[in-house]
Amino acid sequence: MANVQECPSASNTYFAEVMFDIAPDGAVENARLVRSNSDCFGQKALDAIRSTEYAGFEKDGQPVRYTNMTRSYQIKRFQRPLTLPARD
Repeated sequence: MANVQECPSASNTYFAEVMFDIAPDGAVENARLVRSNSDCFGQKALDAIRSTEYAGFEKDGQPVRYTNMTRSYQIKRFQRPLTLPARD
C-alpha cells in the first residue's frame, strides 16, 4: 500500500473496508469503499485492492465470478518512543 503517512487522521489507527468482485480471470472489478476513518486512507485501500490480481476461479470446470468480497485494512500510526533526559 502507498505511503499512508501523508494521510491526516485524528486517530492513531487508520482503517478501511472495501468491497469488490473477482472476475473469472482473477481481475478485481467494482471496487468500492464501505467505510473508513480517513478519506485519504480509504482511497489508498481502494488503489491497493484494484492493483491486486487473484487466480482465476472455476467450479465444475466452469469460470466463476465471486461478488461482494470484502477486505479490511488497518494500520497503526507510528509513534516515536518517549525519550527521557539522561540522569546524572
